[in-house]
Amino acid sequence: MRGWFEGAGWKEPEDWPPTARLLFEAIDGIVRGDMAPWNRFLESEYRHGFGTGFVSPILFCIRNKVGMLTTEALILIIKRHDQFPFSIVELRRLFEVQGLAQGIEDELGRIYTQHDEYIRLTSKMLQIFDELQRQQDISEPISSRAINLYLLGYASQEGIAPPDRRQIDHVLALLSNPVLDILAQEEGGYVLTIPPGVARKRLKALEGLLSGEE
Repeated sequence: MRGWFEGAGWKEPEDWPPTARLLFEAIDGIVRGDMAPWNRFLESEYRHGFGTGFVSPILFCIRNKVGMLTTEALILIIKRHDQFPFSIVELRRLFEVQGLAQGIEDELGRIYTQHDEYIRLTSKMLQIFDELQRQQDISEPISSRAINLYLLGYASQEGIAPPDRRQIDHVLALLSNPVLDILAQEEGGYVLTIPPGVARKRLKALEGLLSGEE
């Protein structure tokens, strides 16, 4: 190992004593529940090359009741979390499994896909309201049942799985919420109150507000 690290230019021979000391103290601290030594190691100049893939097997050997992920699964989960963050509840399974956590990335993948489907469905429903109501001098309310039938036809035409009625109702509830006020609920259905482009700007503005951006 020393030869590989030194050959890669990550370590000099004189770096190994302080690296070993800091790494030992960091792992010992984690086992004892003290993160201060680990933070010292992360802030040191000797941490290069000692990432999750190197340290987690050591921790597993010492305390094998904690869960572990393969590097490939971890990277996939991080990428998905960056695109659409998981909640603590959704990530709970990571901490419930002892040993190698097999299949958790698939489970989180299904959750990610469900979130992605809702986002795509929201965009499609805005398009439907725009196309149907733009043809009318006075916009007539569109019912959730009519939206469902339209989407069933669209899914059949495109060869994709149709959304279920519950998903449609969830999106309608979101878009008609007073916080966004994109749809107005009237007797018999919903009416689009603003153009889809403006609706997307409202959704983007809400995203910026919740993330703390100005």
